[in-house]
Amino acid sequence: MGIQAVLISYFIGGITFIPLLIAALFFLSPKFEESQDDRETSDNGLDLSQQEVEDAKSALSLPPQPSQGPAAKGFFVVTRQFILFPYESQQEKPIVTPESAYSTIYKHLKGFNSPSSPLSQPDSKKKPQKRTNRNEFYVVLRHGNLFLYKDELANDVKHVIVLNNYVVMTWPPHCTDGTLFIKRHALCLLKHAEALKIKNLMDAGVKDIPEPKDAFFLFSNSCYLKEDLYFTLINATAGLSKSNPVFEPIDPQLVAEPIKPAKQDFVSVIHALTSTESDIELRWFNAFLGRLFLSFNQTTHAENFFRNRIENKLRNLKRPSYLGNISLIHVKPGITIPRFLNPNLIEFSPEGMLKLEVNIVYSGEFSLKVSTTASIPFAGLKSKDVSLVLAVRVCRIVGTLEIHIKPPPSNRLWYAFKTMPEVDLQIEPVVSSRKVSYSVVNSVIKSRIMNSIKESLVMPYMDDISFFDTSGDLFRGGIW
Repeated sequence: MGIQAVLISYFIGGITFIPLLIAALFFLSPKFEESQDDRETSDNGLDLSQQEVEDAKSALSLPPQPSQGPAAKGFFVVTRQFILFPYESQQEKPIVTPESAYSTIYKHLKGFNSPSSPLSQPDSKKKPQKRTNRNEFYVVLRHGNLFLYKDELANDVKHVIVLNNYVVMTWPPHCTDGTLFIKRHALCLLKHAEALKIKNLMDAGVKDIPEPKDAFFLFSNSCYLKEDLYFTLINATAGLSKSNPVFEPIDPQLVAEPIKPAKQDFVSVIHALTSTESDIELRWFNAFLGRLFLSFNQTTHAENFFRNRIENKLRNLKRPSYLGNISLIHVKPGITIPRFLNPNLIEFSPEGMLKLEVNIVYSGEFSLKVSTTASIPFAGLKSKDVSLVLAVRVCRIVGTLEIHIKPPPSNRLWYAFKTMPEVDLQIEPVVSSRKVSYSVVNSVIKSRIMNSIKESLVMPYMDDISFFDTSGDLFRGGIW
């Protein structure tokens, strides 16, 4: 090969070598696919209005305030539509993107480029839980806003829901109490106007209620966590009618005010449980019953239960000839139920006959007030009808209770004291709006009450509680 050919090859190779080398590197280098989060960045599933952006900016610019109780937090699937199985579907439209307007605002105002979040101090050793659903977020409720993060480290906010604009309810609205927090049901954050519309439809008895517009639906695999967030959201959205009285029917502060027993009531139950060592084996059972009782003893349901049973007893009560019909004015269930001690199984036969006995101690301050008219003779005058009001408080009952459940088809539980129990009653008769303190009157009234107890709750006389309803059957009183 001549020198001329070598020079030509050298120049041609020098010109083409570098482009060929760059092309080879480009085609042979590893390809990096766009991540799921990056793909979500280009698909914004939420149309944010200017007002929503301004509300978020105002909320996020406020200084931190002390939290009202523990902050609710956990993983939730958040969607804009009600989906039957949100954890099985991965094709739902995402409500937000990693670079949404809320995310940009939050990072700008709170400085999220720093390693720590102002809302939490995450454990640096804790590995964040990976999201398996692109609509799943780590939800934190703080300072009246619902923050949606990528993971539990709470460093990368994806969305902020300003709760001043929303009311929470369970969805669907007509589910039973036993299914409120199951996985396929959701917590629904809906605008005030939509909530008022749904409230009116429910009051009108409409069964097929349409899905609200511009709502958020929160699903969770943890039914326990869903209930926690629900009650916290109710508390966080209370007081909305202060700005607009139209929303009073949906204001949790007015229609969902919790009935909370006094702390002293819980202390009284705890003291009764720990005051003696004789009931250690049944302490859990007595605590369980006491806690249940304190949940509803101030409700109208509890009052109606006792009212119905007492009114039935009053109708069958033997009255002196000078007393008219006895009417129940009010009843207070007290602060606790009897404690059960020293249970004993008497019989449990193959036919199904169950007999057991247990000692009971009651000091719950059960009280009632009844009214009647009494025909009272006056010296030298005709008898005069006088209105009489009787207040009775049960201070203490101690006795041994025997309980029977008969063989099938019996549908009721029978109970009675084996012997006459110790009963401490405080009786306050009132005649013509004046208290009567005559011992004779008190003793007569007390003896009537004690005789009524003896003739209805002391063996061989037994009272009963039905545990199976047969009101629609032709043949009543059995499990057929």
